[in-house]
Amino acid sequence: MQNMKNAVLVLTAFLLLFPYKLMAENKVISIEDGWNIEDERSISFAPQLSIDEQNIYIYSEKELNDLEVIIKDSLGNVIYYNVTTVSEYTTYPILIDNWNKGEYTIQIREKSNYLVGSVHIK
Repeated sequence: MQNMKNAVLVLTAFLLLFPYKLMAENKVISIEDGWNIEDERSISFAPQLSIDEQNIYIYSEKELNDLEVIIKDSLGNVIYYNVTTVSEYTTYPILIDNWNKGEYTIQIREKSNYLVGSVHIK
């Protein structure tokens, strides 16, 4: 019985630490924030941008409809453009594993809200 309790304790600890490990691998992108962070119930929210070796991620706790995503290279050329919906509590990935090394700017807009981030791909 004690072995079963120990196994459950170890499994619980692993499951609690696993999402933290996933989040730690992603770097948060520096941003200029023009997002209205309060909804009709005065609950604060804003999309979060992060990056790893393969993807840029957009995460939101609230559904984002007609979200415009624009990524430009250091010369100002648009290299990625998409209008999409990000469901609540969902991560939207943008594949970057075949992009050239360098500086990129990501802008996301929904209505009058916007975020602008700076990304360095190594």
